[in-house]
Order: sequence, then C-alpha cells, then structure tokens
Amino acid sequence: MPFKRRCASFAQKVRTLNGRPNAVRERNEQEFVFLGCQEQGARTFCPEEKKGSRVHRIHMIPVYIGLGSNQGHPEENLAQARAKIQSMTGVFAAVSSQIYYTEPQGVKDQPWFANQVLKILCHPAWTPSSFMRHLLSIENLLGRKRDIHWGPRRIDCDLLLFGQQSLSQPNLILPHPRMIHRAFVLVPLLELSPELCLPDGRRVKDCLQNLVYRRQGLRIWQEDGANQSIQSLKMASVQQDMAS
Repeated sequence: MPFKRRCASFAQKVRTLNGRPNAVRERNEQEFVFLGCQEQGARTFCPEEKKGSRVHRIHMIPVYIGLGSNQGHPEENLAQARAKIQSMTGVFAAVSSQIYYTEPQGVKDQPWFANQVLKILCHPAWTPSSFMRHLLSIENLLGRKRDIHWGPRRIDCDLLLFGQQSLSQPNLILPHPRMIHRAFVLVPLLELSPELCLPDGRRVKDCLQNLVYRRQGLRIWQEDGANQSIQSLKMASVQQDMAS
C-alpha cells in the first residue's frame, strides 16, 4: 500500500478508537511521518521529513505500562500481553524491563507474581482513556477474571504514566495512584528510565528510597501497600520536623 494511503488508514483507525473526529493532530492527514522514533530530553518525536517547502513532525508520547501475572504460565502471559500492546495501532519503539518475581500484596496466600514494566511510544491521537480501554480489552482477551480484589490473576495491565499527564477520573487516575508504594513497579521502571520524574516533579528514584523492601537478584519482598503508606507518612512527618 502506498505511503499516503497507509497514513490515511492509520488516522481513520485511531479516530475510530478514540471516538473523536478531530483526535489526530496534523496539517494534512495524508502526510504523517512514521520514521524511526528518537528521544531528545523530555521531548519524543519522529524525525521530520521535507516535502518541497513543508516540514511535518509528530511528537510521540512516552507511555509506561505495568504488567503482572501469577496464574497459568506467568512468563508466557506477559509475553502475550507485550505482543498485543506492541501490535496496537500507533504504538512504536517498545522496550521492556527484566521480569521480577515479587511477593503478593494484600492477599498473601497466592503464588508470587511475575512483574515487568513496558515502555512504548504512542501517537498523540491516543488519549489516556482510550488507551486504558484498550488495555482492559487485552486483559479480557487473555482471560483476566476479577473475582478477588488483589487476588490471583492471569494478566494485569496497569497504565502507570501517560507522558506527563495528570488525570483524575472515576475509572482512571494518572499517575497510577499506587505505583509510588510498589517496589515491583519502581524497580523495573528505573531500569528503563533511571532519571524519570513524575508529573509533579518528584524523582522516581526518591520514591523508591522511601519504601521498605528487600531485593535479591530478580526477587523482591515488600510489606503490604497499606503499611507502606503509613511508613511514607511517618517519614514525611519526620523530614518536616527536621526542616522546621
């Protein structure tokens, strides 16, 4: 299929996913540029292409997704989820962390989890809500059952960060509200982006230093998230007292 027709087809697909007629930002939808994506500092974009006197550039959005599984064959489940995400329209340059094996949170009487973080670049036609809906459809497709809160699961796809967007909606909060309390999220996240900062300016490495956890190779032990929240509040209070 000619280049212009492929790009026009992509624009229509993403419009359908978003349900918004003006979701795609472009001067001319037939002249998208999807060459090898690069990163320069905090701005991620596709290289520009010159056609006559016109230059077109599309800024891509870095997205971080947390994957987890402790039913069936966890490593295979993670691989299937990665493949489904990478095959999404408008998703490019996927890179994944190592797989970490982590102590269950909340419900302890269940197998350990295999956890991983996936970083992708997505086209700005995607919104956080439409992207999250697609992740949920991948979970359902791979057999996710929501029987027990924090219970065993075949696959879990958490939207951790969507660029530098902050969002608070009934079905979606960004950044993920519990990520800063989970070593099994922050450790692989820092493996991919050691200097990553949250939208409010906090460094992810500082958030990890506030947690009480133990790591041995690819295995991670940690207290329950509720205890971590209390611990973080106590630490913040002590730091405030020392500063005053």
